[in-house]
Amino acid sequence: MIDHFDLVILGSGSTAYSAAIGAAGREKSVLMTEMRSVGGTCLHRGCVPSKNLIEAAGLCHHARHFRFPGLKLSPVVVDFPELISQKDEVISALQQKKYLDVVAANPRIAIRPGRAEFIDPHTIAIEHNRVTADHILIATGSQPVVPLIRGLEE
Repeated sequence: MIDHFDLVILGSGSTAYSAAIGAAGREKSVLMTEMRSVGGTCLHRGCVPSKNLIEAAGLCHHARHFRFPGLKLSPVVVDFPELISQKDEVISALQQKKYLDVVAANPRIAIRPGRAEFIDPHTIAIEHNRVTADHILIATGSQPVVPLIRGLEE
């Protein structure tokens, strides 16, 4: 059996969600695929975790380098496992509220885990299950690449 959707989106990050919500608002059926974690790089490995930990580091720095000489602060104790646990809780809560709950509330949007591979311009396979679509959007994110420019390393 082959499922058919108006739009299939490879990925489930912020771009994928924006496209999915827009298409569903136009009464289109949408399937997002995800081979890692729903929410993508920004939520799990990029923006959210880094900003969370950078904010904690900033608070530690300011507490250790207080700019008001008349005020004395207690030494800052860093419990790194607790910081990581708090960061993970923030990510989990955001994933639930901003991603999973959105899909659960919208019957036109579905997510399937697994690696998607193109069979032809309108067919993909997700873990050996075929899906067809009128349109396929590749929203898998990007990764940095250092261009080969002589002298760049120096």
